[in-house]
Amino acid sequence: MVSIKPYLKLARIDHGIMVALAIFTGAYVAKRLEILVEKELMFRLMIGIISGILVEIGTFTFNDYFNIEEDKVNAPNRPLVTGEISLRNAFYFGS
Repeated sequence: MVSIKPYLKLARIDHGIMVALAIFTGAYVAKRLEILVEKELMFRLMIGIISGILVEIGTFTFNDYFNIEEDKVNAPNRPLVTGEISLRNAFYFGS
């Protein structure tokens, strides 16, 4: 059975939470409380947050994918270096 933990580690999901907070803060500053009341604005906010998180996941995944040799020295506990995730699966995950 495939574990989700290595994929969360590869995606650095904690950074995704920061991305979501940054997008929410920007939207709140732009629209104040309207963003929490109007359904269309809330929908746009959710699309923005999901898009931001997906971009973040792809960025970190491809960073690890293309820098695997450096990570063998600098970050030997990363999922691609340890073999928890294959390069092929990482490529598909980042896409």
